[in-house]
Amino acid sequence: MKNKFVTTPIYYASGEPHLGHAYTSVLADAITRYSNVWLQQDSFLLTGLDEHGQKIFEKAKSENMEVLDFVEEYNASFKDLYAKLNVKYGRFIRTTDKDHEEVVKYVWNKFLENGDLYEKEYTGLYCIDCESFKTDKDLNESGQCPDHLKKPIELKERNWFFKLSKYQDYLLDLIDGENLKLFPAYRKNEVINFIKLGLQDISFSRSKEKVSWGIPVPNDDTQTIYVWCDALTNYISACNYGNLNKESKNDFHEMWEEGDTLHLMGKDILKFHTVYWPAMLKSLGVSAPKEILIHGLITSGGQKMSKTIGNVIDPVVVLNEYNIIGEKSVLSRNLSTDFFRYFVLKNISPFSDGDVTVERMKELYNADLANGLGNLVSRVMKLSEKYLEAQEDFAQVDLSEDHSSFANAMKEYDVMNAMNYIWKLIGEADNYMQTEQPFKVIKIDEAKGKEQLRFLREKVYTIARLLNPFMPSTSEKIKEIVKANKMPETSIFPRYE
Repeated sequence: MKNKFVTTPIYYASGEPHLGHAYTSVLADAITRYSNVWLQQDSFLLTGLDEHGQKIFEKAKSENMEVLDFVEEYNASFKDLYAKLNVKYGRFIRTTDKDHEEVVKYVWNKFLENGDLYEKEYTGLYCIDCESFKTDKDLNESGQCPDHLKKPIELKERNWFFKLSKYQDYLLDLIDGENLKLFPAYRKNEVINFIKLGLQDISFSRSKEKVSWGIPVPNDDTQTIYVWCDALTNYISACNYGNLNKESKNDFHEMWEEGDTLHLMGKDILKFHTVYWPAMLKSLGVSAPKEILIHGLITSGGQKMSKTIGNVIDPVVVLNEYNIIGEKSVLSRNLSTDFFRYFVLKNISPFSDGDVTVERMKELYNADLANGLGNLVSRVMKLSEKYLEAQEDFAQVDLSEDHSSFANAMKEYDVMNAMNYIWKLIGEADNYMQTEQPFKVIKIDEAKGKEQLRFLREKVYTIARLLNPFMPSTSEKIKEIVKANKMPETSIFPRYE
């Protein structure tokens, strides 16, 4: 069985983690857990921080902090959020890690040896906030950066450039032939159309006077390695590319070349991962990633989240709010974790933009968890405790035979549809309880009533199994309750009044 190597982007260490970071990371964790639990793959999740760049340097300076101390605070914030969200990673990589820096320098020298780097003087449009050069097609109709709504400045520099244009035909064949498969499928044409417009060589370094905080270009102390060569390389430095880290247990060939590699990211960095990154790998003689999942952006109330508008949703604030309800639950603090995971995985499509409001969160908590899953488990297990003997072993689940819709959804990384399938089972079990009324039947026909209750208890156990990658603590607690054949006095999901 091949390994599963799942990655999030490495997030920029200039601010606290937000809802977008939380969503991508929970989505990646759920896919990794599914591969491990249901596909029996040795699964590895990579995440981390991009800690280089002048913006970080200037922000640290403005706060009178050493830059390493500054990024250390964000490192702690992201790891704390991951712990709260029950995101289990194989490695949390940082671009300031010494082994990563060594791989980046090694990669740079390989590009140089292969004739894919050259120096030239360049005049271009530069977005200060993005810390990147823009072409006219990158700008909106007003000539502004679409992300920051500011016109870029004209900048003249002498930099090292990577021969991206050399790989145009390779990239078209790679993506058109689906040797690099994109999810959702419509992104394929988007990328192909971009490539067909004609690829230009890209700057791989910046003047040290402009960007002082980063990895120095080998044998050129006037230049700093730019983000594409630094940040994107994290995906292979974590796999111990070049076998430079003798203390690492990771085997590059096993993890990357032979493994099922999957990158997850938002659509705003699609170009870098589907065009720049595969070209870089081709230059190194390394295989492209197998798959890339591009999710949409998260809005609130139909608008982009903004502190000015006041619609920013802080995942930590949400978790703290639902911790109060967790005090009344058998799940305790795990209630807030699993509620957050449930909400973003079931109610945000991995293939399009998603809208989130705190009011919608509360509404769905009560509808799907308190009145839905929690109520079903409580009703079934109270009857089971009263009328049935405990049962340790339950029927094995074959996804392809028993739950093919669920398996097919996860094969396409359609986590939202997979979650909807689970709630369909919850609805069916609840409907069975209402229509068959085993609580009445058992008083008239004990054998038939018990048969109906065993069916429902088995259904609840199956639901718990399917929930494992998405709501792991809830899954384990329900399985524990079913095996003990005893419903605790404390409910699983108390109502949010």
